[in-house]
Amino acid sequence: MMYVMSIARKIRVTFSLSPDVIRQLEQKARATGASRSSTLEALLRSGDKNDRARELERQTAAYYESLTADERRDESAYASWSSGSARRVVAATERQLAARPSRKHRA
Repeated sequence: MMYVMSIARKIRVTFSLSPDVIRQLEQKARATGASRSSTLEALLRSGDKNDRARELERQTAAYYESLTADERRDESAYASWSSGSARRVVAATERQLAARPSRKHRA
């Protein structure tokens, strides 16, 4: 199977930014060894990722705030059960790994 890597085509745009923002952009670009364009793109993508994470947190909080008392008890019971199950799985896995004979690397 042959894999082909495609490179997204870049579009040239012009922005007007205040001098202090340009200084910050140039400092970040120098610190990372990247171009101003790639630094700006990374900052925009990071900001978008942070915005999406905040929105997910907001939606999650709204969901839990909307639960009735009975639904909260059910959620709490499920959380306790699933946490206990996860601890048991981790403990069993650790026991299995500890019981394995150690493998020595051959030179």
